[in-house]
Amino acid sequence: MAAKNYTPASLQLTTRVLGLNPEFQTGWGMRRRILLDGLLAGADTATKQRVLEDDLQLTNASLKHNPKNYSVWEHRKWVLETMPDADWGMEIKMVELYLEKDGRNFHSWDYRRYLISSILSLPPSASRTKPLPQPTTESELAFTTRKISSNFSNFSAWHYRTKLLAKLWSEKGWGVEDTERLERVDQEFELVKQAIWSDPNDQSAWLYHRWLVGDGTVPIIRREIAGIEELLEEEPDSRWCLDSLVHYKRLLVKFLGADETTREERERLNLECAEMLRKLQEVDSLRRARYVDLDTSSPSFTGIALWLSPPPSSPASTSLTSLIASLATSHSTPAFDPHVTLLTGIPSTASIPAVLSSLSSALSAWRCTAPSAPRLSLSFAPLGSKAAQNHYFQYLFAQVDLSPALLALRQAVRAALLPELDPATDDYFPHVSLMYGVDTEERSAAGILGTLQEEGDVRQGEDGAWVVRGVTGIEVHEVQVVMCEGRPEVWKVVGSMPL
Repeated sequence: MAAKNYTPASLQLTTRVLGLNPEFQTGWGMRRRILLDGLLAGADTATKQRVLEDDLQLTNASLKHNPKNYSVWEHRKWVLETMPDADWGMEIKMVELYLEKDGRNFHSWDYRRYLISSILSLPPSASRTKPLPQPTTESELAFTTRKISSNFSNFSAWHYRTKLLAKLWSEKGWGVEDTERLERVDQEFELVKQAIWSDPNDQSAWLYHRWLVGDGTVPIIRREIAGIEELLEEEPDSRWCLDSLVHYKRLLVKFLGADETTREERERLNLECAEMLRKLQEVDSLRRARYVDLDTSSPSFTGIALWLSPPPSSPASTSLTSLIASLATSHSTPAFDPHVTLLTGIPSTASIPAVLSSLSSALSAWRCTAPSAPRLSLSFAPLGSKAAQNHYFQYLFAQVDLSPALLALRQAVRAALLPELDPATDDYFPHVSLMYGVDTEERSAAGILGTLQEEGDVRQGEDGAWVVRGVTGIEVHEVQVVMCEGRPEVWKVVGSMPL
């Protein structure tokens, strides 16, 4: 076409070529140039209408051959925008037929969105002879509802719905907290719940669910977590159940903040996320690297704690380490070193030298109240569990007597390292954890405790003292500074101070 030979013969040549290969994008571009600069230049309205209607028929034939051809759909848009009297209503019916044949064809959905947008932006015209549809946001939502109801696995319909709802909020002027919007959102949750329960392994509804939750609120996130956990009981290996629970539980952790009153729940949620990420590596091995990255780059929880631990070579350390490892292996829960937690809540960003300096000052003050104590003896009280309260780190433990010396040590380090906390609000509960976890269908803390007593791992001596694997308590010589970042298996001692 270097000589601009924009003749009927040239147009007919492109017709033959595009009939053979409708995906020849250059051919469609040349056809538009022939029409615009040649055959339609100076033509009357009737001629333009007739010629462009022929082009619509040509695209119809091409779409029947391949309804996922970008070039054909783009040419059809150009035809509608160029012809004097486009039949927009007929186009709506045409694209609905294509969506009946393949409700997930995003080319058809994209064309429908184009049609609706174009119709709504058309100026009034006295020359228009074809009736003009009057689509609304609500009517389009109803259309997506029909498509989703016929096939929940329709990513394009769900995606279009996100755009329509955002538009509806704007049209109605509904803010995030407005009752009308909240009621509509609840209806959406019901719709997507039907889809998720119908096919838990289809990603379309899950992605919409994640959009619907968004940043969320604590009540909504808690409600959706509970619903997904119910589904997980039915589908324990569902990749999307596990993946979504990790996402929402981490989101809930962010909402709970760093308040000391939520620490137990945050730690439990983060450890549950770590367990689910490890399971995802098994059930979705193709994406194993992703879950490993999520598990390591986003720590389960972060913070510095002070521990009272028995010396590694002591009989108490050997016995307790053996019991903790045995329980962890039997019930697939984390293993950890035996210890009594003296203090938590120190930010992981705190300087370790500064923490050790404050700890040294606290120990100096404590020694004034217990001058004859180069070591601290801690005796076991009965075993217990806070599984009913979902205290992950107090799932199974041996209580420790809160002696005056231990209480004084606790008060000293708390005042030195967390001076902003009110001493009157301290609810210190010293214990040696034997197992972390939560009750499941396969296990219960009460059942495990009963087994330990039956097998003699836990008993009460004739003198009334409680004995755990042959030891009645632990003796500590130092306070350890422990970086509790990530899973319990990777916690590490970063410093210590002798008593």
